Amino acid sequence: MGRDTPLSRMTPRAISRYPLRPRSLRPPTAPRSPWPMRSPWISGTTGPGVWWHVWSQIWSFTLAYAPAAPALYGPADGASFSLGQAIPLDWGDVPGATLYHIQVDEDQAFGSPEMDATPTHSEYTIPAGRLHAPALDGALATTRTHYWRVSARNAVGQGPWSATRRLLIADSYLLMLPEVHMR
Repeated sequence: MGRDTPLSRMTPRAISRYPLRPRSLRPPTAPRSPWPMRSPWISGTTGPGVWWHVWSQIWSFTLAYAPAAPALYGPADGASFSLGQAIPLDWGDVPGATLYHIQVDEDQAFGSPEMDATPTHSEYTIPAGRLHAPALDGALATTRTHYWRVSARNAVGQGPWSATRRLLIADSYLLMLPEVHMR
């Protein structure tokens, strides 16, 4: 290797003879941070060693992350609603989120969601009658449990799901009896 041989022109074996431990190469602490670089050159005439050239111009970069999981505000876990009632869902804004993804299902594992919605704000109202009606099984009143969760999205991707909450959807059926006339 000649004097001031650029590192990029050296073979891996030659490079391994000179372990490089750049002290300046630290990850940035801010999401947008200037990070100057400098390149090593190997000197062969004054003995083995690494000589650092001057710093490059400052380059900036932005670290991008998928958004965090939203915090659910309401309704409370296990809240009851009637079948003909609109159900307002509310959760906290997630910094950097451009879209939210809501799932509602009778299956806690969300195998085939009964409802999928993608609002742009941190609230959504399930329209009245949108969820399946409880089946009348001989009882005068029935209740079905539905589960809901939310995730946030941005340009990087979808973040993790929020905690899951239960909604109890109830409907009452009136038993119509014929009039009985007594004599």
